[in-house]
This record gives sequence, C-alpha cells and structure tokens, in this order.
Amino acid sequence: TPSLHSVKTGAGTLHCYETMSGIRIALYTNNKPIMNTLGARKGGEQRDTSFQGALKYIYSEIWVECVVRSPLYRPGDIQVDPQPAGENTSSDEAGRFDIKSTNFESRLDAYLTSMPWFKEI
Repeated sequence: TPSLHSVKTGAGTLHCYETMSGIRIALYTNNKPIMNTLGARKGGEQRDTSFQGALKYIYSEIWVECVVRSPLYRPGDIQVDPQPAGENTSSDEAGRFDIKSTNFESRLDAYLTSMPWFKEI
C-alpha cells in the first residue's frame, strides 16, 4: 500500500515513516536543510543522511533497541510524559511503561545532533 513520505508547506517539511506494525515516526525540518552529498556524518562515519534513511534508522536502531527490546515493554502500554506522583494519576496509568526508563531519548538526541542537517536554534 502507498504511504505518505513527506508534506511540504511554505514553513517546513514533515517527513514521515510508518512501520508494518503501525508505528509512525515523524521529523519536521525547514525547507532548505544542509544535506551532505557524500553521506558522511560528523566524525567520518558513513551513513545514509536522507530523511527517510534517518527515520528508518531511528526506528530500527534506536526505537527497537531501546524500547521494544526492553523487558518492561508491552505494545500499546507506553507512557511518554508521565505526570508527577500524586497528580491525578488514574489506575489506568499505573504500571504503564515509561519510555524515560530507557536510553531512547539520549540515543535519539545523539543521533540527530550528529546529522549534517541538524542545527540547534
């Protein structure tokens, strides 16, 4: 089945990647990213620097390694931004998998900042 890979507007572009299992990963960029034509990341490591390649890498090498392979992970049971203890925590949220218990965010940050098209603002 065909899938949507990107949507470009006057302000930026939303790049999308959807896995067979229905996980969607998106990356929002400006319309003039600095792409490295040689495909090298900072430090000389050869990798695919296209946005679709980056999204596939984020899924397979970061999401799967950090989250899916966690012994605490159960599909559909992820809590991304949990409320502090005692703040209207429902029994529905108790026992949910907290993504912050993995190193997903730090690995994602390290990967994105190593890309030639990444620019901090």
